[in-house]
Amino acid sequence: MDINNYLNLNNFNIDFMLKLLQDHQKLINENKILKNSLKNSSKSKKETSKPTPKFYLTPKIGKLIEKCIKTLKQADPISGWFLHLLAINGCRGTELQKVKMQ
Repeated sequence: MDINNYLNLNNFNIDFMLKLLQDHQKLINENKILKNSLKNSSKSKKETSKPTPKFYLTPKIGKLIEKCIKTLKQADPISGWFLHLLAINGCRGTELQKVKMQ
């Protein structure tokens, strides 16, 4: 299709250009709104996301966990043995359970 036929330049009128300009302005406004909403949504995600804590087993913490497991075995044998098995297997769940160590 020839571009002259598409725009019909032979019968050029101002109404067509005004409508084209208005449509272009609407698109620019919608684009601004979308950009702002994208910026706002990315800001809220960054604020809510927190870094995950890193846990490292030092010898001192390992001894505290073993002491806590022994105490827990006496108070509640099932939970104590469960944590004992987790500790033997090297599962870090014993740290993540937030068990109060005494």
